[in-house]
Amino acid sequence: MMKLIPRSALTYLRNEKRSGFTLVELLSVIAIIAVLAGILLPSIGYVRSSARNSKCVSNMRQQYMTAMSYVSDKGVLPRAVDTGTYWFRELAPYLDYDPAKTGKDYSLFMCPERPVDRLQEIVSEQGGSISYGGYLTNPIVCGIPPNSLPVKKPAQFTDATNTWMIADGNGQAAAYIWDDRSIEERIAYDHKVGGEMVANIIMLDGRATSKTLEEMLENEGNFWRDPRISD
Repeated sequence: MMKLIPRSALTYLRNEKRSGFTLVELLSVIAIIAVLAGILLPSIGYVRSSARNSKCVSNMRQQYMTAMSYVSDKGVLPRAVDTGTYWFRELAPYLDYDPAKTGKDYSLFMCPERPVDRLQEIVSEQGGSISYGGYLTNPIVCGIPPNSLPVKKPAQFTDATNTWMIADGNGQAAAYIWDDRSIEERIAYDHKVGGEMVANIIMLDGRATSKTLEEMLENEGNFWRDPRISD
């Protein structure tokens, strides 16, 4: 037998259906969402920054491994820059790249933290070009023939752990690290690690590290090159 619902109960249900959020409830929900957003957004930004940093290090590691393949074939390190020949063009045959293109055409040679338009603005002020890409190679290591910096063999460096090979840079093909000013201007300190802005670096032994500007300047005497190197 079907059970009838009392009229008073039906009236109550209709009233319940018509009722909505009160202003206090709505404001409470908005406040909770705002608090959650304030907590989550910095975390999302950190994750994205960390991902860009990891991609940057990955790019540099791949360049290093490719350079070692070059060494296996040629016996010397690939040149940083020479007339018509740049770092990325030396590596291009090992990466199935078109050597007629420029470094900025390949994501491997561009740090995701420094997009092309930003790099171009920085480098234009220096009177340079970003055609080489967004990383620096150490001319002491890779050489700039036919000048006084010839190409070298890895075995010539007796302290590979203290000699840098590739670094974050502001769009120049070779990092002419002769003085404090060039260390400040040519190296790019774009990655935030532990609350400090650092540049990623690949050492001649393949080790990846990062340094602040202060650490770069402190180590200028022996970090940038091995003083015992023999030509």
